[in-house]
Amino acid sequence: MKPKILIAYPNIPLMMTPSISIGLFTAILKQEGCDIALFETTGYSEDYGGMASERVKIGGTRAFDFKDLGVDIKNPADMLADFRKQVISYKPDFLLFHCVEDVFLQTCELLEYIQDLNIPHIVGGVFTTSAPERAMRESVVKMIGVFEGERTVIEIINRIKTKSNFENIKGTWVKTKHGIQKNPPQPLVDISDLTPDYSLFDDVRFVRPYGGKIYKTFPVETYRGCPYKCTYCNSPFSRTFTKEHDLGNFLRRKSVERIKQELQEYMDKHQPTYFAFMDDSFLARPKKEIFDFCEMYEKHFKLPFWFNTRIENCRPEYLTALKAAGVHRMQFGLESGNEEYRKKVLFRDVPNKTYIEYFDYINDSDIAYVLNLIIGMPGETRELVFDTIRLVKAARGYDGLTVSTFQPYYGTVLRDLCLKHGWLDPEYINSATHGLNELSVLNMPKPFLQKQEIKRLADTINLYCFFDEKDWHDVEQAEYDLDKREDLFKIYRKRFLGEFQMGGKTRIGKGATACRVDEKVLFSVLNTNPLREQEVVMLV
Repeated sequence: MKPKILIAYPNIPLMMTPSISIGLFTAILKQEGCDIALFETTGYSEDYGGMASERVKIGGTRAFDFKDLGVDIKNPADMLADFRKQVISYKPDFLLFHCVEDVFLQTCELLEYIQDLNIPHIVGGVFTTSAPERAMRESVVKMIGVFEGERTVIEIINRIKTKSNFENIKGTWVKTKHGIQKNPPQPLVDISDLTPDYSLFDDVRFVRPYGGKIYKTFPVETYRGCPYKCTYCNSPFSRTFTKEHDLGNFLRRKSVERIKQELQEYMDKHQPTYFAFMDDSFLARPKKEIFDFCEMYEKHFKLPFWFNTRIENCRPEYLTALKAAGVHRMQFGLESGNEEYRKKVLFRDVPNKTYIEYFDYINDSDIAYVLNLIIGMPGETRELVFDTIRLVKAARGYDGLTVSTFQPYYGTVLRDLCLKHGWLDPEYINSATHGLNELSVLNMPKPFLQKQEIKRLADTINLYCFFDEKDWHDVEQAEYDLDKREDLFKIYRKRFLGEFQMGGKTRIGKGATACRVDEKVLFSVLNTNPLREQEVVMLV
């Protein structure tokens, strides 16, 4: 018997990067001799907006058009009917759903629309792992995956082949006639055992703009997990989960030789022109590994590549090696510019003085970089946002900002903090469609930021970071005056963004296109205002 598996991939509209998890499940199902099909919701969008277009709108990146990339959109009103039509025509033995919290409610809509067909399914992903009780409350959800799913999928296929039921499978919770059966998690997998198979995705999904140019980009996982404890992120939850269940160390890295093999497979099969290393923190690895990777990559590939990491990990010798290897662009989570807030609330204990030192190293390398900011975090005030703005200005050489409104995801410390203070509806499940600067869901008392103020600051923070402080009264007007805002963005796009990316040294050297910073700003960055006593008591 050749099992027929339909992979269902609910996704944020026009979030184009192919999912590594879907690639892994595709590879497993092929190895197990399955017939596979894919239904995904990525292309269902009312317009060519989406997450990337929102970034363009608020000045976070250079303009591009999805239509120019060959992306077709579908009417969202047709999504449920299209899904049902594919399920009926394909006649799968099993439905495998992979979703994050943002699309869990959409997953439930899809399941409800085919509920009468009685096809067994599993819903897996970060959300079902961090909120299994909440996921199983949905009547249409019959089985969920809890934690890593590679071994679970293999066991499910074995049950289909032997025509056995799906009870007592490790890594699942399943509804039975006796109630919910909560099975223990699977052992951790060796992430080096498998190369993702992206063959179910259309070619257009790999076409991505970086720094003003278009590349055929392949996502790569070299490192699973993150060693840091940031309270807005659910990555620390995975380490806690493995510890509580005696599974070992969740942090796993592929060897440099294994990375080489995987990259070569992509080169041979797909001829990419760019690699995106999707690890939580690419440089959070031993020094020797970094140099070995750079030597290997420079010798065998030297394609441009992107990664995300921490600012304080960018030692000058690393940057020199990475540049020789071909790094094109880097991304850093800055999130907040206030030292005390960052340390006591976000659990990021790095002083601004260290950031300034490492920004100098990064700028001197002339590697283009982007900074991530979060607006509207629990207990954040307008004053704290301006601490962030001043630290961004002190960086001077950044090439763009990714600005996100805080989202209280399940499995994060900050969600629990919001619930503790009554700032969040306990039933709230994130369903952001753009994932960037949507209206905040928190209801915080003053002096903390209010919903509309968060939205205005998220929409204009690029302008505050770019324009001199003496011009901030114009930017403040632009928070309310949309015509004024667009006039300022025209100046910003011309003088700051330009057509193509620039590294820090180049940007600073051009003067007019770089963010300006004076001694007054630098002093304020190194001496950020401490949190008020009542704020510390409430937030810590």
